[in-house]
Amino acid sequence: MKLLLTLSAFATVAAASAQFITYGSYSQASDSPLYSLSGFQFEDFEDGQVNTPGISLSGGGILAGSGPGLVDSVDGDDGTVDGGNSFGRSWYSAGNNFITVSFAPGAKSAGVVLTDVGFTDNLFCIGDYTVSGYDGLGNLISTYTDTFGDGAANGASAEDIFLGYSSALDVSKIVIGFNGSSDWELDHVQYATQAVPEPMSMLALAAGAAALLRRRRK
Repeated sequence: MKLLLTLSAFATVAAASAQFITYGSYSQASDSPLYSLSGFQFEDFEDGQVNTPGISLSGGGILAGSGPGLVDSVDGDDGTVDGGNSFGRSWYSAGNNFITVSFAPGAKSAGVVLTDVGFTDNLFCIGDYTVSGYDGLGNLISTYTDTFGDGAANGASAEDIFLGYSSALDVSKIVIGFNGSSDWELDHVQYATQAVPEPMSMLALAAGAAALLRRRRK
C-alpha cells in the first residue's frame, strides 16, 4: 500500500535512463522526492548566500522577507508548516524570464521548488512556466510546461511544486522560467548523488517484495 501511494504521489515522465519528476504540495525538505536518496543536499538561501557545494544559479538573486508581504519562501523554512512563509528567503527572477540552475558532476538527481509568480502577460499571479533538464553530456532530457499560480502574492504555499530530473548521466543543469513573466520565485535548489528509481524499477521491486511475502506465508 505504501509503495502504491508513493507511485501515485510522484508523477514521472521517463525516457531511457532519465526522467522528469514533479511533486506538488511541497512544504519542507522532507517532502522532496530526493530527500531519502544518497548524497542529498539542498540550498534554501536562508543565510543570504548560495553556499551549498555543487550548486550555482545564473540570473536573479536572493530575496529576503521581513513579514507578511511579497516574498514566498518554502513554508517550513521559518520553522513552522502553517500554509505560508513571508519571513524567509527565496531566489527571485529580478527581471529575468528564465534562470539556469547548474549542478556539479555527480548529481544524478536534481530539482528546484517553484514558489510564486507575480506579474504576467495575462493574469496576475497565474502563468505558464517551462522547465528543461540537461544531462551531464549537455543533452536535453525533456521539457515540461504547465500553468502555475494561485492568483495571489502573499507568501501562501499551497501552489509550491517540486520540479526535477534524474539521469544516469548526471543532471548538469535545469533551466526554468516563464515566457510571460520576469517576476517569480523559486526555492530549495537540491540534488542527490543517487538516481530516482524509474517507475518500472519501482514496480519490479514491488513485485519482488510481494513474491517474498508470499513465500514467507507458505
